Amino acid sequence: MEDDSKEIYEAYKAEVAEILTQMRRSYETLKKRFDIDALNDIARSCHKLKGAAGMMDYSHTVELAKEMESLSKLLANRKVELEPETLSVLLEAYALLTKYIETDFGERDPALLGKIRKLGTV
Repeated sequence: MEDDSKEIYEAYKAEVAEILTQMRRSYETLKKRFDIDALNDIARSCHKLKGAAGMMDYSHTVELAKEMESLSKLLANRKVELEPETLSVLLEAYALLTKYIETDFGERDPALLGKIRKLGTV
């Protein structure tokens, strides 16, 4: 890896580590209670992550973050109810997102993407 590429990669890793930490905190809050601020934080974190991953051309991460962002916004705006199943799917998506970032790639999970999209249908 060239020096410039390595610097960009290291900056990406540092940024996404912060984003994932914020998301984890927000999900911990949601496990305890419904919280619009936590949902908005998750949506913002997904948006940031989508941009960072896009710059690195990590398409699976971009796709998953986009779906998570959309669903989080719908939940925050109360267009979709935060049911236990919805939270479970979001936590599953967060775990997969973390895996993508830790490995820089991963197998696309069409079934999980389908669940997120279905939950986000208004």
